[in-house]
Amino acid sequence: MTPDFDVRLQSVIKALEQVILPAVDPANPLALEQAALAIGHLHMMRGQLPYLSDYVNLCRDEIARLGESLTAIAAGGAETLAAAVALAQALRGAADPALPPAQGRELIAQAVDALIRASGVDGSETFRDESENLVLDYGIRQTSRDRAWFKASGLDPDCAKLPSAAEILSAARG
Repeated sequence: MTPDFDVRLQSVIKALEQVILPAVDPANPLALEQAALAIGHLHMMRGQLPYLSDYVNLCRDEIARLGESLTAIAAGGAETLAAAVALAQALRGAADPALPPAQGRELIAQAVDALIRASGVDGSETFRDESENLVLDYGIRQTSRDRAWFKASGLDPDCAKLPSAAEILSAARG
């Protein structure tokens, strides 16, 4: 029998907490800190695991919507238009079910970046203004999602006010 990911994460956490961490030399505070940090990340990952696929898909879908919006309004010279064509190709490539969603998201993100950079060379003023607003709106939404996704780290000053992973995914569906 092959144990599932949750059981495996629990086993690693237990080994770190009960065997490895107590064996670390107390005179080595960096090693103690890093072991505790690793344990904290494993606990956080364990909590995120049930939502991981939906979260990665949501992030890919959101940047795809940004890419679609940018290609729909792209205007300017040869560099901007070529980058818009490349973004459209990236969107089609990211839609391939054989491509893992995280790779599809990265493919689109790189093409969006290339289009924004190209628009700085020869994009129309209208496109630059509109794309700035689209990118900022996307950035605000993604940052809010990321803050909620990493809520369990406790590092966000407003972590008590952040939604759970289930809540951000439910809100995205609704």
